[in-house]
Amino acid sequence: FAALCAKYEITDLGTIFGGYNSNWEYLNPDVEYGCIFDERDSHYYKTVIVGDQLWMAENLRYEATIGSSWCFNEKSDDYGACNDYGRYYGGDALETDDPICPEGYRIPSQKDVNKLIDYMKSQDADVEIFMAKTDLWDMSNENAFEGTNTTGLSMLPGGLRGYNNSGFYETGVFADDTHRFHMWLSDKYNGLVGNYTFLFGNIKQWGTTYSVTDKERGFGIPVRCIKE
Repeated sequence: FAALCAKYEITDLGTIFGGYNSNWEYLNPDVEYGCIFDERDSHYYKTVIVGDQLWMAENLRYEATIGSSWCFNEKSDDYGACNDYGRYYGGDALETDDPICPEGYRIPSQKDVNKLIDYMKSQDADVEIFMAKTDLWDMSNENAFEGTNTTGLSMLPGGLRGYNNSGFYETGVFADDTHRFHMWLSDKYNGLVGNYTFLFGNIKQWGTTYSVTDKERGFGIPVRCIKE
C-alpha cells in the first residue's frame, strides 16, 4: 500500500508505479502526509494533520452517482478524473444516499473551518499557509501574495463553476480560477436552496482574505473532505 501512495517505488522486481496524482507535485516536501484509498473508484488521496484536524490534502475526485459533478472546463487532464482541481460538485450531490466523501470522511462544516482559521491565527499567519506554492496563483496584482503551504493543505486556485446568480456568474462557465479557492460546506442556508462555502484569495478584499458565504446549489464547487 505504501508504494501506491508514492509516485513510484524501485524494487528488485523493477519499478512499481503507484496511485500517483499530478497534483501531488504541489504538496509541501517538508510536511509528513498520510494516504487513504477510496475503494469506490480506486483513487488515492494524501492526508495531512492541521492542529487537531485530519484533512484530505487534495480535492475530491469521486464522480457523484447522484447529482451533478464536472471536471474543470469539462475536461479530464492527462491523468484523467480531474486530477489538479478535483471535481466540481453541484449542490444536488452533497446530501444523497451515496455520500461523496470516502468512508470515514465527510464534508466539512463551518465549525471545522472556524477551527482551521483559529489555527491559522495561532500561527500569526494568513491564508498563505493553506496555499500551494505554484504559479497557478495570479500574482499580477501588486497586492497579491504567494503561498507558503506550511500546513501542507496545498490548496489551489480552482475557482468555481458558475450559476446565474444576480448576474455575477454565468451558468456553466468556470470563474475565479487563478485567484480563489472555493469549497462546499455541509451547512445549509435557506432550506434546500443552497449551502455555505468557504473561500479565500491571495489578495485582501474588504479587509480580509477569506470568507464563509452562501451559494445556491446550481453552482459547481470543489469538496475537500475532513476525517469524521
